[in-house]
Amino acid sequence: MRKKYKKFWFRFSAIFLALLICLIVLESFCRQKIVYNLGLKEVIRHSDIDNLFHELKPNSEVIFTGQFVELAPTRIKISSQGIRDYEYAVKKGDNVYRIIILGDSVAFGWGVKLEDTFAKYLERLLNSEGQGKIYEVINFAVPGYNMLQEVITLKEKCLKYEPDLVIFHVVGNDYIPLFNHIYPMPIFKFLPEFFFNSRFFRWLATRVVFDKEKDLLNQMEKGMRDVEIAVRQVKSICDKNMLQVLFYSDVGWLKPVLEEYDLMSWVISPDERVYKATFKEDKHANAYGHQLIGERIYDDLKERGILGS
Repeated sequence: MRKKYKKFWFRFSAIFLALLICLIVLESFCRQKIVYNLGLKEVIRHSDIDNLFHELKPNSEVIFTGQFVELAPTRIKISSQGIRDYEYAVKKGDNVYRIIILGDSVAFGWGVKLEDTFAKYLERLLNSEGQGKIYEVINFAVPGYNMLQEVITLKEKCLKYEPDLVIFHVVGNDYIPLFNHIYPMPIFKFLPEFFFNSRFFRWLATRVVFDKEKDLLNQMEKGMRDVEIAVRQVKSICDKNMLQVLFYSDVGWLKPVLEEYDLMSWVISPDERVYKATFKEDKHANAYGHQLIGERIYDDLKERGILGS
């Protein structure tokens, strides 16, 4: 009996040691070859606002290197106001025309520097005219948000900044339920932080999450009901606060909803070149794509004559 006991523990120890060595080798390999993040977990926190779920963490910072694929390292710094932008006074100054940007990961500037985001490019274009007005373009975009979360952000966070114009950057998947960048899979919230320090775990998790998200993109589900709720609330908020609103979008599913609420005339159609100005790895807009978006919005604002005079 004692020999069998020793034999069992010898085999168990040998298997355990072999697995441990394999994991160490895999981790070492991943640290050399796989450098992308699991996500933006380091700069995102849980939100106490109903149905917002997560928000950007004030005064946080991370070097972002991609989520599902590797991208060039980008510094992501969140201001004390909880936005990926510069610090702005809450009370609008005299002679200031203020624009709020709402959107998800594209508008946030996924994979591009802060100064290369279309919000900052648009701000520079507007202020280059030298007409005496000061233009502030404040970016409240958050990765993973759909239109409903963007409208909640407008109500709960943006109105106190006294905006003159709100621009929604709407992309093709903004009807889907919220993609949680803190815990893309529910089981993640029960795992100790140790796992998130492992590059091998991050690689394995991104494979699973990527497949999960691809399935999600093929489902309309309840997302379209949320879009209708969001657009109805936008209409009400803008009418009540005398706000102008624009939608930068060409997605087909948004058109009938905007038509229902008489908002189709407030759509900015993208420049066709923007569809090719993306990272080949994950199709988010690259720096040139953001430039094209900024220029297109700028041209539209000029054509409509709705800028502050």
